[in-house]
Amino acid sequence: MFGILNGKILVGTFSFYQRDCDFPEDAVYLGIEIDAKNRCKGFATCAVLMSFDIAREKGYKKVFSRAAVNNIASVNLHKKCGFTIIEKTINTKGNEVYDYVYLL
Repeated sequence: MFGILNGKILVGTFSFYQRDCDFPEDAVYLGIEIDAKNRCKGFATCAVLMSFDIAREKGYKKVFSRAAVNNIASVNLHKKCGFTIIEKTINTKGNEVYDYVYLL
Protein backbone atom coordinates (compact mmCIF):
# COMPACT_ATOMS: atom_id res chain seq x y z
CA MET A 1 0.00 0.00 0.00
CA PHE A 2 1.26 3.47 -0.89
CA GLY A 3 0.21 6.78 0.63
CA ILE A 4 -0.74 9.77 -1.51
CA LEU A 5 0.50 12.93 0.15
CA ASN A 6 -0.28 16.59 -0.33
CA GLY A 7 2.68 18.07 1.48
CA LYS A 8 2.62 16.19 4.77
CA ILE A 9 -1.10 15.38 4.65
CA LEU A 10 -2.30 11.94 3.62
CA VAL A 11 -5.05 12.44 1.01
CA GLY A 12 -5.41 8.87 -0.23
CA THR A 13 -3.87 5.49 -0.88
CA PHE A 14 -3.27 3.06 -3.68
CA SER A 15 -2.39 -0.59 -3.46
CA PHE A 16 -1.47 -3.54 -5.63
CA TYR A 17 -2.54 -7.11 -5.09
CA GLN A 18 -3.08 -10.40 -6.84
CA ARG A 19 -6.84 -10.69 -7.15
CA ASP A 20 -7.58 -14.37 -7.80
CA CYS A 21 -5.66 -17.61 -7.89
CA ASP A 22 -6.10 -17.66 -11.70
CA PHE A 23 -4.87 -14.08 -12.08
CA PRO A 24 -1.88 -13.89 -14.48
CA GLU A 25 1.50 -13.75 -12.72
CA ASP A 26 2.56 -10.77 -14.84
CA ALA A 27 -0.51 -8.77 -13.82
CA VAL A 28 -1.47 -6.78 -10.76
CA TYR A 29 -4.76 -5.34 -9.52
CA LEU A 30 -4.77 -1.64 -8.61
CA GLY A 31 -7.03 -0.15 -5.96
CA ILE A 32 -7.20 3.61 -5.34
CA GLU A 33 -8.95 5.57 -2.62
CA ILE A 34 -8.90 9.36 -2.31
CA ASP A 35 -10.32 11.11 0.75
CA ALA A 36 -13.67 12.71 -0.21
CA LYS A 37 -12.58 16.29 0.54
CA ASN A 38 -9.49 15.88 -1.67
CA ARG A 39 -11.15 14.52 -4.80
CA CYS A 40 -11.13 16.38 -8.14
CA LYS A 41 -7.70 17.85 -7.41
CA GLY A 42 -5.58 15.55 -9.61
CA PHE A 43 -4.31 13.27 -6.84
CA ALA A 44 -5.86 10.14 -8.33
CA THR A 45 -4.41 10.81 -11.79
CA CYS A 46 -0.93 11.28 -10.31
CA ALA A 47 -1.34 8.12 -8.24
CA VAL A 48 -2.42 6.03 -11.23
CA LEU A 49 0.49 7.24 -13.34
CA MET A 50 2.91 6.60 -10.48
CA SER A 51 1.42 3.14 -9.99
CA PHE A 52 2.19 2.33 -13.65
CA ASP A 53 5.86 3.19 -13.08
CA ILE A 54 6.04 1.10 -9.91
CA ALA A 55 4.27 -1.86 -11.53
CA ARG A 56 6.62 -1.68 -14.51
CA GLU A 57 9.66 -1.61 -12.17
CA LYS A 58 8.29 -4.71 -10.39
CA GLY A 59 8.07 -6.55 -13.71
CA TYR A 60 4.32 -6.50 -14.23
CA LYS A 61 2.97 -6.30 -17.79
CA LYS A 62 -0.70 -5.51 -17.04
CA VAL A 63 -2.58 -3.45 -14.48
CA PHE A 64 -6.20 -4.32 -13.81
CA SER A 65 -8.74 -2.12 -12.06
CA ARG A 66 -12.47 -1.84 -11.47
CA ALA A 67 -14.95 1.04 -11.20
CA ALA A 68 -18.68 1.24 -10.62
CA VAL A 69 -20.48 2.18 -13.83
CA ASN A 70 -22.27 5.04 -12.04
CA ASN A 71 -19.02 6.45 -10.56
CA ILE A 72 -18.48 8.99 -13.33
CA ALA A 73 -15.31 10.44 -11.76
CA SER A 74 -13.67 7.01 -11.58
CA VAL A 75 -14.82 6.06 -15.08
CA ASN A 76 -13.34 9.33 -16.40
CA LEU A 77 -10.11 8.75 -14.46
CA HIS A 78 -9.65 5.31 -16.01
CA LYS A 79 -10.33 6.69 -19.48
CA LYS A 80 -7.94 9.64 -18.95
CA CYS A 81 -5.16 7.30 -17.79
CA GLY A 82 -5.50 4.99 -20.80
CA PHE A 83 -7.27 1.97 -19.33
CA THR A 84 -9.37 -0.18 -21.64
CA ILE A 85 -12.73 -1.63 -20.57
CA ILE A 86 -12.56 -5.39 -20.86
CA GLU A 87 -15.90 -6.29 -19.28
CA LYS A 88 -19.05 -4.88 -17.75
CA THR A 89 -20.28 -7.13 -14.98
CA ILE A 90 -22.10 -7.27 -11.65
CA ASN A 91 -19.93 -7.30 -8.51
CA THR A 92 -20.64 -9.27 -5.34
CA LYS A 93 -22.67 -6.35 -3.96
CA GLY A 94 -24.98 -6.41 -6.99
CA ASN A 95 -23.58 -3.23 -8.60
CA GLU A 96 -22.68 -2.82 -12.27
CA VAL A 97 -18.94 -2.36 -12.69
CA TYR A 98 -16.40 -1.99 -15.45
CA ASP A 99 -13.30 -4.15 -15.34
CA TYR A 100 -10.31 -2.38 -16.88
CA VAL A 101 -6.84 -3.30 -18.08
CA TYR A 102 -3.80 -1.17 -18.87
CA LEU A 103 -0.92 -2.74 -20.77
CA LEU A 104 2.44 -1.51 -19.51
